Amino acid sequence: MNHQDETARRRCSAFDRLAAPADIVGVGPLTGVGGAARRLAHHGVGPGSTVIFKAQQCAEATTLFWACMALGAVFVPIDWQWPNELVRRAAGAHRPVVIVAAAADTAALHLVFPDSVAIAVEDVRGWHGSTADAVSTGPFDSGSPAVHLFTSGSTGVPKAVVLSRGALAHGAAVTLESFGWIPGERLLNLPELHTMSGLRNALVAAPIGGIDWLPSPQAERSNIFTLVDIIGASACHHLVAGPGLIKQLLLIGDRLEAGTFQHLQAIYCTGAALSPAAVTAFHSRHGVPIINYYGLTETGGICISQSR
Repeated sequence: MNHQDETARRRCSAFDRLAAPADIVGVGPLTGVGGAARRLAHHGVGPGSTVIFKAQQCAEATTLFWACMALGAVFVPIDWQWPNELVRRAAGAHRPVVIVAAAADTAALHLVFPDSVAIAVEDVRGWHGSTADAVSTGPFDSGSPAVHLFTSGSTGVPKAVVLSRGALAHGAAVTLESFGWIPGERLLNLPELHTMSGLRNALVAAPIGGIDWLPSPQAERSNIFTLVDIIGASACHHLVAGPGLIKQLLLIGDRLEAGTFQHLQAIYCTGAALSPAAVTAFHSRHGVPIINYYGLTETGGICISQSR
């Protein structure tokens, strides 16, 4: 199969799987999606319903996202660090049917959305069911809303950007094509799930491409030395991060153990500018290439990227 054929195959696969998600809800990390979809449907979630997710990186986020896709619902991840007043101002008009958050946040969020069902993300771990339990009202039109992502709010109250199933499928396909990720590889994706790189890479591209996403909560990566241990112990092939991490790794210098990055094929850097000098220095020291890329939330994908 030549490159053009493979590109076309991946794009068709991405579109098909987001249009008819029941086809993959029993595969790999999506094994529990059928049970989760049935639970959400029991709480009234269906086509066009909104499900808000306010928690750190976790495997349950993948389950919830694809359960929403199976039901035709809209998945709305918001920054887990937002105070509830900002949640009310930014997302108050969304009228979510279900809110999923860390157990410590559910009571307060229920006050913000009193008509919604508040569920602790820890409880989602018990939702796993067989694929026979799957609930799906698909296939769905590629133009139907799939996700609302909020802007940073740097110029005021964060605004929701609506992303369709087609936009997410296109973004996932472009990611897999541009970065050359192949099934069976492991991904450590540091951007949070309420960001474009967090959601697209971890929850869409990874499951569609057969990539093993390794969730990494903030507490596990707040210390640079702990994060270095995670990179080495996980034997991840791909790392997505911001330029701040590269600068910290360069400062550590020779204190890094030999072989820490032996499995790492590339680091994908986004979110801010990274100097060519830092890229060259890191590659010279560790032999790992750094791929700079940029993508707008409004596009659902990558606007420009260096090649691997």
